[in-house]
Amino acid sequence: MSDNNIKKYEWSNEFYAPRLIGGVQDIDKHSPELRPITVDQYGNLNVSISDQYTEALKLKLHTVSASGSLLASNTTIDTYTMEFNAGHSAVVNNLICIKENGRFSQFKITNVATNTITVDSPIDYAYTTDAFLSYGKSNLNLSGSIGSPIRAMVGPDFDQMWDVYGLSIIIIDDAAIDYSKFGGIGALTRGIVIRKENDYIKNFGNIKSNADLDLYGFTTQINEKTGGGEYSLVGHLNINNISGVSIRLDGSTNDKLVAQFTENLSAISKIEILVHGHVVQNL
Repeated sequence: MSDNNIKKYEWSNEFYAPRLIGGVQDIDKHSPELRPITVDQYGNLNVSISDQYTEALKLKLHTVSASGSLLASNTTIDTYTMEFNAGHSAVVNNLICIKENGRFSQFKITNVATNTITVDSPIDYAYTTDAFLSYGKSNLNLSGSIGSPIRAMVGPDFDQMWDVYGLSIIIIDDAAIDYSKFGGIGALTRGIVIRKENDYIKNFGNIKSNADLDLYGFTTQINEKTGGGEYSLVGHLNINNISGVSIRLDGSTNDKLVAQFTENLSAISKIEILVHGHVVQNL
């Protein structure tokens, strides 16, 4: 619909779509046939999508130690083990990300017995030896450098597109956390860069301190140490609310959402980043 086909009433944020009367466009805001179209405080159009039934995604960013067709045999639904090809380097606490036929899953490794891998959740799809599988670390308390950056990522299979509309981060540390630090250590120099990658690179932000999370739109909460535990920071970012759009990842062009850093974060107990989104419906 062109701009000429809708009318904005100056005293509200409501728009009304036209109807045709005798071939002539007419706008009557009191007509029961019309429904107001509203915009929010950011100028975003409020819409209600019915029958939005594509698969939701909640996946952790993880480093990639190995990837490819790594299964030695097909998996069985509702079991807790899978067989890897010989020569793998998977270890306990690695995160597995597996994709096939439009399905995707993540599992944490709880035991490795030669090539038999035990995971923490029941397997939810009968993945075959053709599945694309990667594994690595989701806890980003790692040490990187300019020459060897730490890169944690996630992205769709070749036949899918994902819309990413949110990020969550959790930081746990035995040192006190405040907004001048990153976690419980000093503020970073080069930070954690959040970026989209394929044949081009687009940086979306650089987190050097806990305060930077708020600067980029995260809603954060710092929790004090209690009962012999540790300090923590939890943050949630709604990309749609802040930017009015989602980040689209296209598997056909090997798009990835990446967190990259070149500094030593090993003194922090735990850093994990979760991606929220959904599969784009194939119309």
